[in-house]
Amino acid sequence: MAASQRVELDQATSEAKSALLAKERDVRQQRLALRYPPYARVDLYAEPRMEGFILESMRIAIDGRQVYVHNYELREARALAHGGIQRAQRMALTPGEHTVSVEFSGRRIDRRGDGTPVSERLEARFYKRAEALNIVVPLRESPGDLEFSTLQVAGASLPENAQIRRVTAGSEADPRLGHARYLSKTGDHFAALVELALMDGGSGDYALDEPYYWLLAESYLNFGMLEPAQRTYDRLARMTEDRDRLTEALLDLAEFEYQRGYLFEAVQRLRRLRNDVERRYLTRWQDLTSRVLLQQGRFSEAADVLRERPNRDDHTPFMRYNLGIALINAGDLSAGRSALDEISRERPEGPVELALRDKANLTLGYHFLRQQLGGTAKPMFARIRTEGPYSNRALLGMGWAELAPEGSRQQREAVGSGGEYDAFRDVASLGVLIRPGFFEAEIYNRLASRPFRRAGISEDETESLLRALTVWNELVQRDPMNAAVQEAMLAIPYALDRLGDYQGAVQRYQEAIDVFEQARERIDAGIESVRGALMLNAIVRRDADAQSGYNWRLLDLPDLPETYWLNQLLAEHRFQEQLKNYRDARLLTRRIEDLRNDVDRTFQAASLLPAPPESVLFAEQYDIFARADLPALRLRAADRLQLRGDDAVPPVGAAALVLRESNLPTRFEGQREAYGEAVRGLSDQQQALEALARRQSEAVRRIAIEDLEAQRDILKKYLLEARFAVARLYDRELRDEPANTP
Repeated sequence: MAASQRVELDQATSEAKSALLAKERDVRQQRLALRYPPYARVDLYAEPRMEGFILESMRIAIDGRQVYVHNYELREARALAHGGIQRAQRMALTPGEHTVSVEFSGRRIDRRGDGTPVSERLEARFYKRAEALNIVVPLRESPGDLEFSTLQVAGASLPENAQIRRVTAGSEADPRLGHARYLSKTGDHFAALVELALMDGGSGDYALDEPYYWLLAESYLNFGMLEPAQRTYDRLARMTEDRDRLTEALLDLAEFEYQRGYLFEAVQRLRRLRNDVERRYLTRWQDLTSRVLLQQGRFSEAADVLRERPNRDDHTPFMRYNLGIALINAGDLSAGRSALDEISRERPEGPVELALRDKANLTLGYHFLRQQLGGTAKPMFARIRTEGPYSNRALLGMGWAELAPEGSRQQREAVGSGGEYDAFRDVASLGVLIRPGFFEAEIYNRLASRPFRRAGISEDETESLLRALTVWNELVQRDPMNAAVQEAMLAIPYALDRLGDYQGAVQRYQEAIDVFEQARERIDAGIESVRGALMLNAIVRRDADAQSGYNWRLLDLPDLPETYWLNQLLAEHRFQEQLKNYRDARLLTRRIEDLRNDVDRTFQAASLLPAPPESVLFAEQYDIFARADLPALRLRAADRLQLRGDDAVPPVGAAALVLRESNLPTRFEGQREAYGEAVRGLSDQQQALEALARRQSEAVRRIAIEDLEAQRDILKKYLLEARFAVARLYDRELRDEPANTP
């Protein structure tokens, strides 16, 4: 699949996300005003107030009726422990006096990792007035009282209320912002974006604080919406004084662009950022910039970036590995080999670095093998573990290194020189397979070969072939579907043919042909399975409710015919990012379905609301309510308009003009009508998203099928080579057979 097609689909998905976000904001806003008008709205929040507290369960009752019961998953408890505030329940209550009681339990984790049980119960009475009310449950030992607050717009002056705290809308104290942070930390990034959009409302009523825009930008990026994230970070660049945080955010943007394949944009951003990067961020800048340049094939520039500082002690092993790769591809063989050799000798600190060490040795081994330096390649392969992600390819290379020319000693003695095996005693390495005396005695028994007439080759070549057969014989006992194992199945009969065991070579070729035919059939079945979307449906079912967007990773594949052959593709960004887009398109479709299914429930709930109280709208104080909430208020009929203070407007005299009744409106524009208008068009939008999901599905399948077909083409070549070799051996046997005499 062409890169331009992937970019076009990526942009189409981003546009669909923006369109649905605007639509869901409108629908939720009208739903909120209709189902939870401010005179009845009460929101219950849970906010952690102590370090290391893991919430396990919570119960909430209003007027003795249980309204919320929940046992918290670990991801939810962690989101609360890291600064989130959960809106546990939203309800509609009759104006007047009510009682709320809360019970919660959990554990407080101390430095030793022990969990101290915490269990608390709180109860309070409150009076529900005309404005929406927030009730915050402080999660801590000896929590004290429940906290009551209501939102107000910055600049509005309201009468003081001893029980209810006034919170500026959009500020850090706004519990809605904490709830959006909670949603983001649980991985529900689109839900967080909807919550943030509702806070702003698109009306410009609120002057929102800086924390709002930080969370908005992070949520945009986490859900794969690059352009809105970039616009929000540009806004933050003009208003924030936290330049370190801004630098980290811009590096995150460049990382996103790199993974999505926007390499030119990533390089441009990183170049612009270079002069503003503080020293503590320089290592990350070098790492990311070098990876982007390597992806573009700009090896000399990547090496220059990684060597920019004389002191590179803070470079990770992966950065030093990339430096070696960049130097070798740029033509500086000596420096590149030395860099990789340094990594290949290090004692690793964990399984990841152990795999990197094996990879460095494998890279060096095949590099020397391509340079016809078999003697230098052998120690590289010998260092690699007998069981690991690179052991099969190492065994294959080790065999070919035995048959390659020895070559001359390299400029740096440490590269490929003896004496380095002491550092590898902590793991079983492939070097044990060719230790002296291991292969000579019973090699033919292990190969299941019958006695045969030796070909006319030198003793040195015979010994090299036997050494190669030793490691290849170990390799072919492994998974026959592995590509390195299959290549060894061709290498063994080649070596037997060189040694003169023609019958053994024919037998091994026939065994290889059977394996290749079986593998080709399995790949064909895999291709048909991919075309039938079995793999994609299985993946989506396993992560049906996940909204983790950009941060989501497919870590394993379902047990299906094609998945064995796609393990290598699994690690590539082009597959992972396209799969994310497919999942996101499916997620957006489900969001539309949820909105449509909620219409009837919303109308039913609105019909059961208590009647609104008679209210007085104070002059210059109407902005304590959102604009969408205003129609839910009822104004008291009076001949006087109540103002601030004790003054009143005198009664209005007779009108100077005669007024007459106007025509009645043809259509009433109330809350029900506004909500109905908002949900109109959801069906068309759902159809468009389903079409986008089909396009994304086809793109993922195309990538997978192209990879499977490439592997099938290799198998076809192996089959052709094996069959040609068998025919050649039979032909040689016929030519060497003496003619029959009558």
